[in-house]
Amino acid sequence: MTDQPAFAKQLDTLRLKLSEYHVGDVDWTEEDRFFIQRLEDLPFDFQIVQCLASNEFQEVNGLEESFGHDSGTFDLDSFYWNVHPEDLAEVISTDIQLITWLNRARNGSIKRTLLTAQFRFADRSGTYHIINRNSFIIKQDDAGRAACVFHFFVDVTDTEQFGRVRYRFQHPGQRKRRSRTKTQIGVILTKREEEVLRLIVKGYSSEEISKRLYISKETVYRHRKNMIKKTNVKSTKNLAMKAISENWV
Repeated sequence: MTDQPAFAKQLDTLRLKLSEYHVGDVDWTEEDRFFIQRLEDLPFDFQIVQCLASNEFQEVNGLEESFGHDSGTFDLDSFYWNVHPEDLAEVISTDIQLITWLNRARNGSIKRTLLTAQFRFADRSGTYHIINRNSFIIKQDDAGRAACVFHFFVDVTDTEQFGRVRYRFQHPGQRKRRSRTKTQIGVILTKREEEVLRLIVKGYSSEEISKRLYISKETVYRHRKNMIKKTNVKSTKNLAMKAISENWV
């Protein structure tokens, strides 16, 4: 059970950092809404759209179905309250690092900033699951400052063992040039597999992929199966998550 005084102190530290982050108002366009809708179609357990200006969760999707929490009342406090007590300080520390970097960043490529973290998170019954969280910028204000962050979460309890909080912070200045077809674990994907994987990550079904690439659904299934085997994951959901978190596509 999370220690209330310690939790309040750690959350106050994060709130102070967020209060120092000033961002202008943003206007949501139809293009933005369409983009978010496509993101919501991705194969993940739950998703959160966080606005940095108001420090509020604008949207919470899939949380009630996957973890039992009420999406309508879920807020910043609720999120951190359900992080495992042993992981809380480090998770908040990673989020402070992201805010600190964004506070200095001003460029049009800021949307490629990505924070990937793995920690333990409780469902409504109090059972902790190992989750991967990927966070990236989806909206900037007129001055180019990050205004909204999209977080997506995948429960990897059945496929991974937890040792400690793990995270990786990537932004345009850190990325290195490398072959797009070679993953970080040395797996070589064919050109067609890479095309299929990009569409999987975008949330397309096997039928939609077959139509877009002019191949049969059976061929799409075969590519899925081959990539799952090559990357040593157990499902298409894990494949999509790994592709994004490892920056394969």
